[in-house]
Amino acid sequence: SSGINAEYGYSDGNMMVYFNGGCYFTPYSGSGHEVLFQYSDLVSPAVVGCVVGRGRAVLSGVHPEVTAEDLTDPSHLESVMEQLRRHAADPDKVMDSIFNFLDNT
Repeated sequence: SSGINAEYGYSDGNMMVYFNGGCYFTPYSGSGHEVLFQYSDLVSPAVVGCVVGRGRAVLSGVHPEVTAEDLTDPSHLESVMEQLRRHAADPDKVMDSIFNFLDNT
């Protein structure tokens, strides 16, 4: 799992959500994207959003939908599972922030 910092919606610092070697996004000037969250250790965008036509889209390199109970290999992922348990409310904050961005049309 990885910590991410809020750039949009929540500004209460570091949050912990599941990250499985996924992607990060390279800033591109003129693309019209907005950084919603960035990785706290990589300082790279973890979740970005943009306007598409009359709607909005979000791309995420983290998995706020994954909980400790979703992980199936406790021996290999015990430390990750413990971090996710300690920060169980953080994924909901991330999803709330994403939904707020999407609803802001």
